[in-house]
Amino acid sequence: MAVSLEGGNRLWLHIPDIGERLSLDGPLDRWLRDQAEAIGVGNSWIPLLPAPLQEAAALSIAQNNSALSVALELSPEGELLHYRFCRSTVRIDAELDANSLEALLNRKPKARTTPVALKALKEYLPLLEQLQALVQLLRQQRLGAGSLDLDLAVPALEAMAHQGQELPDQRRSGWFATAAPNNPMGWLRELVRPAEQALGRHLAALELPALFLGQAAPDPADLNDLVKLAVGLDVPLELGADGNAPAAAALAEAFRWQQTGQGAATAIA
Repeated sequence: MAVSLEGGNRLWLHIPDIGERLSLDGPLDRWLRDQAEAIGVGNSWIPLLPAPLQEAAALSIAQNNSALSVALELSPEGELLHYRFCRSTVRIDAELDANSLEALLNRKPKARTTPVALKALKEYLPLLEQLQALVQLLRQQRLGAGSLDLDLAVPALEAMAHQGQELPDQRRSGWFATAAPNNPMGWLRELVRPAEQALGRHLAALELPALFLGQAAPDPADLNDLVKLAVGLDVPLELGADGNAPAAAALAEAFRWQQTGQGAATAIA
């Protein structure tokens, strides 16, 4: 996946045009439907895509690549305003890996020298700083809506090394595993979220059959049980005027603040 930013509020996301390389209902199309997803088996993976297709569709640096792109117009608060899907040809200028991202995060704002890990990205530093600010904005927006980040570190076992690889979207579990600060996937999963919203709106507007992931409102009894747990853990929490548990977002915020040691949290209206 590749990303670009225009003017600070138009985010572009680009993915390989794999679908354009398949014949509808052809042998490979039917095989992919049966395969469904990549599967981790110990210290290796059974990949979703055959190796030749992966290689042919990969987004390569300094080359023209066929892609499927979406332009996302975002408000200053990170809300999705407009979107546009299109087929495109993109040229990847640079790659942000764990080493360069760590150097970017540790870089002093007024430093006159550029760390070695950022030398190749020097001309793109203003763009990366804008992306960093956007990622932080989208993350705060997600957490404010009640999303959870859980510290579920994978054991440092060689046989499970592949299981530690982050994916852009892990919300099928109902939460995100906390990503390492220097993990580029931590940025991607925030940037992908408005694209998913755009796709959902697009499919709904066209009345096309599609699967949507939704989360029902929590049962009030379950929320009150969670409040009891909070009391047992000494999590500062304010109940509503009726004595019942606050909104789910307020509970999530209270537990998150307790975990990070940032102080007390109050109920969110």
